[in-house]
Amino acid sequence: METKKSAGLEPYLFWILLGGLLFLRFPWLVLGGILAPGNNVVIVVYELGTCLLTFLLVFLERERLAEYHMDRLALVLLVCAPVAILIGSKTGGYALPGQAVKAVLAVVLLAALFIRRPVLPRRGAGWTAGCIGAAVLAGAVLAVVTGFVLSFQTSEAIDLSALPSVGKLLYGSLYQLDYAAAAEEPLFRGFLWGRLRKCGWKDHWIWLFQALLFAIGHAYYVGSRNISAFLAVPLGALALGLIAWKTRSVGASMIAHGITNGFGYTLSRVFYTVMG
Repeated sequence: METKKSAGLEPYLFWILLGGLLFLRFPWLVLGGILAPGNNVVIVVYELGTCLLTFLLVFLERERLAEYHMDRLALVLLVCAPVAILIGSKTGGYALPGQAVKAVLAVVLLAALFIRRPVLPRRGAGWTAGCIGAAVLAGAVLAVVTGFVLSFQTSEAIDLSALPSVGKLLYGSLYQLDYAAAAEEPLFRGFLWGRLRKCGWKDHWIWLFQALLFAIGHAYYVGSRNISAFLAVPLGALALGLIAWKTRSVGASMIAHGITNGFGYTLSRVFYTVMG
């Protein structure tokens, strides 16, 4: 009886949590980015709220995670990235305020999933390694393409003899994986995608719709960074959506997203300097 009651409540809880994620993304972050650009309170509330609601959705849907492109790789990244960035921030790295809260939430999710084991797609180590390799390659290609496109938007040259170290760029990618990818991939390429498929949508329409929604979710770029708003972001959304769709793994799109963001800005300055 209790199990049937819980099953009946699940769709309502799902839409409440997903609605919370969409609220944080659109009215909160988009309007905050337009009305108060760079405001740390807006960004931190978005990050912490999104982290909490994403983790609650993971736990709620723990028996159906494969329907949302969630596999073991995605869970490992979601849990480990906040902790890794917290450690990094204590050893000279950078992090947003509230990183300790995200790390605590990650540990709580891990403990909860140990108690109530999730049902995950059966994928061997070979498949996971290949998926990671493909994600890294896709992220590198997307970083180069994005960097070239954004070079027409930047006016910041860079000293080619003093480029950031590989270590700094890799930390930047890890930071972006925890900051941008962990907030956006489970929402746009995971839970939203899976639920729309349950509602009868075809994958190719979901792929296009999530890209449109993702672009709208970056509306605060309009006016100040139009190439980002109208070219780089939609292109990235299509590419990341394709990665998640074909691998059925948000983990793969998270890796590609982190690399793209982590390397893209530096590459844009390199391209601007070389072509200038």
